[in-house]
Amino acid sequence: MYTTPYNSFADIPNPTKAHRKLSGDGSLHNTQQRLDMSLGFKSGLSENATFDIKAFYHLNRIKYGNAHINMAHLEIENQPSGSSGGGGSNDLRFNHLVADQSGSLFDDQKVGLLAKYDLRHSNGRFIAGVESLYNYAKRNMIANVSSTGPIGKYHHDSDISLNGSKWSNALYALEKYDFTQRFSLTGGARYEFASYHTFVHNIQQIMAERHINLSSIDSTKTHHTSLHNFALEFSPHFAYSDSGNVSAKYERGFFSPSSHSLIGYVGGEYNNAIQPDGFVLIEVKNINNGVYVTSNIPKKETYDSFELVWKDIFWDKVMLSANAFYTLTHNEFNTTGNFYALGTKGTWISNYNKTQRSGIELFSQQYFFEGKFNLSQSFTYIDARIKDKGLNANVRIPYVSNYKGTFGISLALGKHWNVWSQNTFYGNQKDISGESMKAYHLTDIGVNARFGDLSLNAGVRNVFDTFYYSYYNNDSRLYHTLAGNGTLAGYGFLIGQGRSAFIEGRYTF
Repeated sequence: MYTTPYNSFADIPNPTKAHRKLSGDGSLHNTQQRLDMSLGFKSGLSENATFDIKAFYHLNRIKYGNAHINMAHLEIENQPSGSSGGGGSNDLRFNHLVADQSGSLFDDQKVGLLAKYDLRHSNGRFIAGVESLYNYAKRNMIANVSSTGPIGKYHHDSDISLNGSKWSNALYALEKYDFTQRFSLTGGARYEFASYHTFVHNIQQIMAERHINLSSIDSTKTHHTSLHNFALEFSPHFAYSDSGNVSAKYERGFFSPSSHSLIGYVGGEYNNAIQPDGFVLIEVKNINNGVYVTSNIPKKETYDSFELVWKDIFWDKVMLSANAFYTLTHNEFNTTGNFYALGTKGTWISNYNKTQRSGIELFSQQYFFEGKFNLSQSFTYIDARIKDKGLNANVRIPYVSNYKGTFGISLALGKHWNVWSQNTFYGNQKDISGESMKAYHLTDIGVNARFGDLSLNAGVRNVFDTFYYSYYNNDSRLYHTLAGNGTLAGYGFLIGQGRSAFIEGRYTF
């Protein structure tokens, strides 16, 4: 795959449609290998009972070939020993920075075994199963950051290998019991035990001239841990008529993290001092203050979710449904910082204390002329907030739209052809720094056809050429920590696809 880095707010503070096709400053080329294999066996133990077993293997390997990112400059705050901060006129500045990540590797492999017993009895259905999954992941990060400037050269070379494995084993059971033809209860439980092993080999070297001060590290760290998790589900369901029903659901769930989520990088500390001869001496106190630390291992993420659902069909032409939900998450995972941050923060997965999501979902669909002309509408409102104390008290969770609405039309033209239009309205979002991303809407139109096993679909997406972002991070703290032009640290954007035509075909054998 050939592409370029995203653009930076440092270079383009106010993006417009004119920047939509602007390439990022650099070149990214990677190759990907994917392989999925599975082998299954199914046996009918009796007229009402079956047993399934499946083994599978998954490979996803990405190699970075030519991966260069150009940046305008690098700034390092002037922070002499004993001072509390920089930001002065004596801050270090290196121009024409280039980051070369060629040779980096991402390798993810999974092998697993799934077994399930399924029994349909006179009063419902019972399912039980076991799952065993081994996941091995390797990330080899090669990053050579270099610059030339008025005070000399700057080099930061990294070769960091992270090898992590996770072996998880789980048991689960689910029972749906029909007390009457109209009322049923569903309940289930799941238990998982996961064992983690991580190995990190970290090689880094920093050199700055004219006064040369070389700092390097070559360290190895290992970490082993295990996590126990359980999930519960309880759901009553009542059909008050042949077409209408109401249900409720409580779920206690968990997020099972990957092995790399349990380690974090701590960046170096720089003390800069202006020398009597006017040159600058960089003193690298700690190129890596602990490297990949285990003291900041995140807590396991769990959640409690409540849901009420209603659905009905009227006059065989109108379908309506409504859903109200509330989710309280404990220790939700989030990524803090970035690898290129200078200072003691670096990057790692951390936890919000509590997050809360509550909202409603409405959906309607109407069928006319024996289904030849159809309308559909939906609306979702969600209030997603971080419930921590301090700076994160009651602020919105980043990158969650506060509403989403849709309106669709479909018209059949004869036996084979169908024309359609889909309108989607997205509410505003907050980025990681709390800055608002404006609401927008997209309109797509198209025609599809079906001739036996052959289906065709063609149309235009984003008919009105709406301006929106597919990636947005205007957190200037990432820019000022390791300035460059922000493309390494995340201080950048990608403008969403403008008006475009598409055509698709599919044949089913």
